[in-house]
Amino acid sequence: LRSLVAGEEVMPTTIQFDGKVIPGEVFAFRLRSGEEVVNLLVQEGDRKKQGDLVLRLINERLIGLYNESVEKRVQFTNMQFAREKLEITRQSLLKKKEDMDKRQSQLKKLSEGLLSKSMNERYFVLQGEYRELLVNLESTEKEIQMYNKTIDVYSDLMDQNRKMVGVLQEKIDALDVKLPIGGLVKNVHPYPVRANAGELLFEIWDVSKLLVKAEVLQNQVDYLKVGDMVMICYDYY
Repeated sequence: LRSLVAGEEVMPTTIQFDGKVIPGEVFAFRLRSGEEVVNLLVQEGDRKKQGDLVLRLINERLIGLYNESVEKRVQFTNMQFAREKLEITRQSLLKKKEDMDKRQSQLKKLSEGLLSKSMNERYFVLQGEYRELLVNLESTEKEIQMYNKTIDVYSDLMDQNRKMVGVLQEKIDALDVKLPIGGLVKNVHPYPVRANAGELLFEIWDVSKLLVKAEVLQNQVDYLKVGDMVMICYDYY
């Protein structure tokens, strides 16, 4: 490739080297740990567009974690609802206690003034009902306190749980694989439902733009510049 004429180096008229024409972009999908193929929706040589659904996967561990997280969230929500119902009951008991306080005070005055047997009986009956109401009120307030403590303890955990549910939902949605690029389907696994983690399931070749990869020898580098015109001849198989 180099020659000397009168002591000067002469530029070669032709530089030839072998190479390969490759797709401008390649998307290779490999099975990840825990994933199993439900349905591969492409065949060798298919042409697909960006966003096409090409693969359905399942991940039992991922789905199990999601269901467990959702169940914890449901339990926490049920505790909040139970506390709200108890608070409504508590407010009702307090209103009833207020009314009974007034009635009890009135009956006590009447029974003391009239010394009526029937009035005394009504007063004692009311006192019995009043004691029962106080027991119910105390029990309700204790339950509310218990729920408050539990909800306070789990409140921060539920914030984390909410974020985890969102992340797991995104991962589950991603089990329906849609193409990030369009192109030609190549190198499809012959038995995708039997594929193991790490194995290639398929590739998408974007052939709207092609690249040429060639091996240039060290003694050719000095003669090549960015922007030089080239002629490509290729063998078709």
